Amino acid sequence: MLDQALSAKTLRLLSWFSMLLLELFNVKEMSQVIDPVAPKLATKANNSIFQKYARYCEPVENLSDTITLYYGESDRNVYMAVKSEGVEGDERIIYLMEFERDSTRLLGGFVIQRWLWIDKAYKSEIGDLPTRMFNELIDDYFTVVADSEQTADGKKFWTRQLHAAFSKGLNVYYADFSKNILKQLQKPSDINRYDFAYGVWTRAESSLEKVFVISSKQLRVTK
Repeated sequence: MLDQALSAKTLRLLSWFSMLLLELFNVKEMSQVIDPVAPKLATKANNSIFQKYARYCEPVENLSDTITLYYGESDRNVYMAVKSEGVEGDERIIYLMEFERDSTRLLGGFVIQRWLWIDKAYKSEIGDLPTRMFNELIDDYFTVVADSEQTADGKKFWTRQLHAAFSKGLNVYYADFSKNILKQLQKPSDINRYDFAYGVWTRAESSLEKVFVISSKQLRVTK
C-alpha cells in the first residue's frame, strides 16, 4: 500500500512538472509533427496520378535518359520527376513537390511547400533535386514558409535547408501567425534554441501556426 501511495504521488508530481514545462515553453501551441504518410504514389495508382497531373504539366528538363522533370500550374502548383523507359503507360512519379502561394500582412507574399514525396528506390537517381527545387522556390518567390504539418523526414529536410540558408546569406525567421509575431534568427544555433523555446515542432494540435521561414528579402520583424 505504501509503494502504491508513493507511486501515485510520484505520478502526480511528474504530471505537475510536465504541465509546468508546457506552460513555460508553450508546448500546447506548437506546430504539429505527424506520422509518416504512405501516399497512393507508393502504390499501383502512381501512373494514374501521373496522368492526372500530365493534363496541365509540361516537361521542363531532362534529368537523365529516363527521368524527366515536369512543371505545371493549376489548383496545385507541381514539380514532378517522372521515370519512363519509353514504353507507353510505364511513367512513374519518383519525386513530387506541391507548393501553394499565399500572402499575409506579416510576411507579404510567400509560398508554402505543401507536399514533398520521394520514391526512396530512386533517391540516388534524383540526387540533390529536392534541395535544388527548394532553392528554385526561393529564387522565384523570395520567401518560403514551412508547412504547419511536418513528418520526421520533413523536419529533417527543413532543418538542413535552415542551416544551408545561413551559409548562403539568406534570412531565417520564426513566425507565429496566431500572434502576428516575426523574429529573425541570427545564427544556426538559434534553430534549436527557438524550437525549444517556442515549440516549432511538436505533435500537439492546439496550434499549427508556428513555423520557420527562409527569405532572400529582409522582412520587417515585430517587437
